[in-house]
Amino acid sequence: MHFMPETKPPYQIDENPTGGGRCCIAFRTRRLARLAARSYENELKDTGLTVQQFSVLNVLGLRGPISVGDLATILDLEKSTMSRNILLLRNKDLIATFPDGAGRNPLTLTQKGRRVLATALPRWQNAQRMTLDAIGNDGSALIDRMTAALEGNP
Repeated sequence: MHFMPETKPPYQIDENPTGGGRCCIAFRTRRLARLAARSYENELKDTGLTVQQFSVLNVLGLRGPISVGDLATILDLEKSTMSRNILLLRNKDLIATFPDGAGRNPLTLTQKGRRVLATALPRWQNAQRMTLDAIGNDGSALIDRMTAALEGNP
């Protein structure tokens, strides 16, 4: 009978998902996302927007009228999350739909939406600066590399 020595690979997951540096990557990346989002949420709180709602307004501000499907793809949001944010933003009169003559009803910013975006943008930029100061350019580049690797684009 042949026995293999018992060794633990460096990536082995601890029993406790919060234990040490070898815990679940999904747990750690979700925690990182929550920590980063918290600084953005804190900066945006006086605007009445969440980070996701800001992102919707920002894409509409940059791209102009766009379909819900295209917006969800750009923001990588699930359909239910996208629908919830659209409803909330419509109820705040920040976005609207309009017929484009081709049978579609793309989303667009309202005048109020443009004003709220203009107020929120410098706050988002401040959160962006604080987050980049905390993780540095190397941390930012690492996030880009990890995202590309998991998307299959190393």
